[in-house]
Amino acid sequence: MYPPEVYGPSWFTGWIIGIIIIDAIVCAGLSGYVADRKGYSNGGWAACGFFFGILGLIAAAGLPRITGTADYMAKKCPDCGEPIRIEARVCRFCGHKYDESQVINELGLALDSEDDACVRQALLELLKEIESKEEKQSGP
Repeated sequence: MYPPEVYGPSWFTGWIIGIIIIDAIVCAGLSGYVADRKGYSNGGWAACGFFFGILGLIAAAGLPRITGTADYMAKKCPDCGEPIRIEARVCRFCGHKYDESQVINELGLALDSEDDACVRQALLELLKEIESKEEKQSGP
């Protein structure tokens, strides 16, 4: 048979390597899932979880949640369907022009958001629109 010093350590080493690989795969899956639920890259954080194990999972769990401010502050152009900023008066992709009342209505709809940053941004843009409208009406 095999001497114990040869058979024992290699058998034990195989189990340890298997456990480390399983741990890496589980941490990769969980890190990717947690990061995806918080609005971050699934693949990037899965790689972090795979290579750093439980530390990558802890880092992914500690990430702040990304709010949908950028998505909510965009509208689709009715002509080309591309997303543009709510306060835009001309689509940068196809050149579709919006009148001021449409822009102000879109900004007013953004005020219904549950995200405080989105509401603040919409209020600032709405105030800019109102100020520019007043300047045009007062004229030189």
